[in-house]
Amino acid sequence: RTSGDFEVEQQMAQTNFAVSGVRTVYVPCTPAYSFVSSRFIRDIAAHGGDVSSMVHPSILAGLVSALTRSK
Repeated sequence: RTSGDFEVEQQMAQTNFAVSGVRTVYVPCTPAYSFVSSRFIRDIAAHGGDVSSMVHPSILAGLVSALTRSK
């Protein structure tokens, strides 16, 4: 993810803590997946692109099912 994403998540974490005392734990992904964006994955899949190398098989099945229903 980008530094902009981290900034948004940091703001949300601080707000959640201020409101409810909930602490946030950040778990960074491996560099191989740092570029993956759900928005891009949905767009690529919606246009018939192969996203199987970027999502878990169970996620892929649900994504394909959701895209099929929305057509």
